[in-house]
Amino acid sequence: MITYAQANGNAEAPATASALLTLDHAARIDSLLQSVIAQTILQQYDEALSLADLVIKSTPNEPGGYFFRAAVLQARMMDYEDYERDENAFFSAIAACRKLAQTKLKEGRDEAWAHFFYGSAMGYEAFLMGKKKKYLEAFRYGWQSLQHLEAALKIDPQLHDAYLGIGTYKYYRSKMSKTFSWLPFVKDEREEGIRMIRQAIVHGRYGRTAAINGLSWILIDENRPAAALALIDSALVIYPASRFFLWSAGEAAYRAKRYDQAAVHYRQILSSLQNEDRLSPYLELVGRTRLAKVYQAAGKTEEACRELERIGVLSLSKRDRERGEEFVQEAGRYRKKCEEATNGKNRTTEQK
Repeated sequence: MITYAQANGNAEAPATASALLTLDHAARIDSLLQSVIAQTILQQYDEALSLADLVIKSTPNEPGGYFFRAAVLQARMMDYEDYERDENAFFSAIAACRKLAQTKLKEGRDEAWAHFFYGSAMGYEAFLMGKKKKYLEAFRYGWQSLQHLEAALKIDPQLHDAYLGIGTYKYYRSKMSKTFSWLPFVKDEREEGIRMIRQAIVHGRYGRTAAINGLSWILIDENRPAAALALIDSALVIYPASRFFLWSAGEAAYRAKRYDQAAVHYRQILSSLQNEDRLSPYLELVGRTRLAKVYQAAGKTEEACRELERIGVLSLSKRDRERGEEFVQEAGRYRKKCEEATNGKNRTTEQK
C-alpha cells in the first residue's frame, strides 16, 4: 500500500527490505503523479490520462489516481471550453475518489490524505458548479471542501497542498459575499486567502502550478498586474507554450499596459489551438475579442478592426452566443469604434 506521506519524503528511513520496496513503490507513484501534472500543463491530455490510469492500476484502493484523472479531465474541459465530452468521465472519477477516501476515513487509515483528496474532489465539483453559474451548489460544495481540507491540516500541518483549496475558498467567499445577498456576512479574508495560496506555491508538492495559475487570476482581480506577471513568468519559464498561463499572462500584460506583450500571448494562444485543430468558434471569439481590445488600447485601430472582421465571419451557434454574450457585446462596441474611425478618415479625405 502506498502512503502519500512516503511519497512526499516525510516517512522515516526504512529499516527493512520490505519497507525499502514500499518506499520504491511510493517514489514511483510520486514520479508518475508529477508526470501527470507536467503532461497536463503541456496540454498532452491523452498521455496524462494514460499515466493517471497507470497510477489507478498500481494503487486501485487509493483515491489519488482517480483524483488526478479528474484533474486532467477538468483541465481539458477548461482549455477547450468543451464540457460535454468529458463531464461524465470527470464526475465518475470524482465519485471514485470520494468513495475510496471515505473508506479510508471509516477505517482510520491515511486520514490526512483521505481528507485532502475528499476535500479537493469537492472543491473541483464546486468549481464546475461555479462555471455553470449554479452558485448555491458551488458554495455548498466549497464549504464541505473547506471542512475536509482543514481537517487534513489539523492531522498533518505539513500537508501544504491543502492551503490551495482553503485559500481559494477564503478569497472568493469574501469577494462573492459582497455580490450575493443570500450569502452570510463574513469578514474580509482575501489577504489571508492569498497568503495561504502562496504557501501552497512555496511548499506544496502537487498543487504548485495550479496555485500559481489560481493566484495569478486573483492578483489580476486585485488590480496587481505587475505582481501577477512576475508570478506567471515563473511558470512560463518552465512551460512557455502552456495556455493555462498564457491566458492570464495576456490579461495581466494588458492591465499593466504592456500591449505588445499581451498581443504576443493572445496570438500564441490562437496559433497553438489552430495547430491542434482545437480552435472552436467560441474560443476564437474570446481570443480575437481580447486581441482587438489590446490593439484598441495600443492605438492600433487597423489591427483591431481586422480582428473584428474575423469575428464577424465566425459560425457561432446559439449556445456559443449565449455563453459568450459579454464577448459578443464587447466586440460590438469595438466595431462601432472602427466604424467611427473609418467615417472620420473618409471625411478627412473628402475635405482634402
